Amino acid sequence: MGTVRLTSHVAPDFGDAGPPDDFQWVNDVDDAATVFRQSWPARAEHLAAIRAAVRSRAAAFGLGGEAVDDIVLAVNEAASNSVEHAYRPPQPPGTVEVALAAAAGTLTVDVRDQGRWLLREAEGGDRRLRGRGLVIMRSLLDAVRVDTGPLGTRVLATVRIA
Repeated sequence: MGTVRLTSHVAPDFGDAGPPDDFQWVNDVDDAATVFRQSWPARAEHLAAIRAAVRSRAAAFGLGGEAVDDIVLAVNEAASNSVEHAYRPPQPPGTVEVALAAAAGTLTVDVRDQGRWLLREAEGGDRRLRGRGLVIMRSLLDAVRVDTGPLGTRVLATVRIA
């Protein structure tokens, strides 16, 4: 099999009752007070810098250590997906952008790339050991949405901070 285009959307499962009354998607970090936005080359050697920057900014909200760790891990998973899947030959190398914003007791995490997300087939490894990033993000944050299109991929996630 060749590569396949990622088209799935991940969102919380609220069941038949739907989302709680106080749940609201922040559709764009521009809808809120953006407290952080930065781009890095989409290469693995930049993931540590992304984690450090997100840790520093998320801690400014007064969150406890575990909450900050969850946000950092979720951003790392999204950024790692951009590094691995967004820019594959013949596409030129690109960037991954991370933004954090806060509004109404919710932190919005926005991770974007401008590549075409292509999934790799198992390359000399057991495929069952891969493909857990979106599941991890969903377990750590209140809601996660993945949008793909001709302009790139965006992972938009929210977590209550108040």
